[in-house]
Amino acid sequence: MLQSLSRVLSKKKKNRMSDVVQQQEPPKSESQKSGKAVPTVMRGGREFHDTKSVYWLPSDDEEMDRLIGQHFALKNVFDGNFCKEILDKVPMQSGTRVLDIGCGPGTWIMDVATEYPELKLVGIDLVDVFPSNIRPPNVTFDVGNILDGLAFPDNSFDVINMRFFLFAFRKEEWTQAYKEAERLLKPGGYFQVWECAPLVYGREYISNVGKSIAKLMDDKGQMPFIADHLDQVLTEAKLEVLELDKKMVDLGDPSPTNRECLWDVINVLRSTQPFMAPLLGYDTDEAYVEFTKQFAIEAQMDPHAYWKVARALGQKPQ
Repeated sequence: MLQSLSRVLSKKKKNRMSDVVQQQEPPKSESQKSGKAVPTVMRGGREFHDTKSVYWLPSDDEEMDRLIGQHFALKNVFDGNFCKEILDKVPMQSGTRVLDIGCGPGTWIMDVATEYPELKLVGIDLVDVFPSNIRPPNVTFDVGNILDGLAFPDNSFDVINMRFFLFAFRKEEWTQAYKEAERLLKPGGYFQVWECAPLVYGREYISNVGKSIAKLMDDKGQMPFIADHLDQVLTEAKLEVLELDKKMVDLGDPSPTNRECLWDVINVLRSTQPFMAPLLGYDTDEAYVEFTKQFAIEAQMDPHAYWKVARALGQKPQ
């Protein structure tokens, strides 16, 4: 049975949609947190950070809400924040250092800090969207770009986590980033990565949209199906591949976790309207909103849409 669209699309804070899809050069402004000014640009009524990154997604409060929901959905899909190998081999106690690259609002790292209060955790992101009011005492945050190299000595961390850079990296940047993570790991340390793929499994309506996204990513010099090549990139970074766990999330299944994943996918489409609307031929805000609603309906119809997500684990040689 199809779930009500209002339950899928209105969960958490209601996403804002622009009145008009902006075609002209968007205006620039600045946002500031923790005393650090970050240039921003408005696209389609949403705030994006204006950096040299090819990252597609906004940096506003709505996006932070989406990332929080996404975190707990993925935690359920993979039965926890860590691969079993890490839990079996890494002492979750004082002296163990964990780095989260691309931490965003810090949901993963603060969840881990709560579960393992003796760990020392560091979150890094390209821009400061870190929590300012609630911060466990064993967590610190800083701004940094892994592609520029991070300001830590070699062999600094026991575990490094890195999740969903699908929309952030160009093809040649994957190995570069993974090599920097390898540098930062202690000998025997673990590099845990999570990635996903555009939706190409499901009804023709769904697969056509997914294929259009994949083509746009190809045209932008990105790797839409990096989830199928994580083992290769880890190997290129001189890490031993210990695990590659791929899941196919059924977006038509009514379970809470699958509903949350569907909510996440639909809100990614809504967040990327400035890029997706021209690609798919929608020239009004109203038409694009109707498209996202129809996408949610089609994803739950037979055959259901499936979202490929993957988690891989590499280890630095001793």
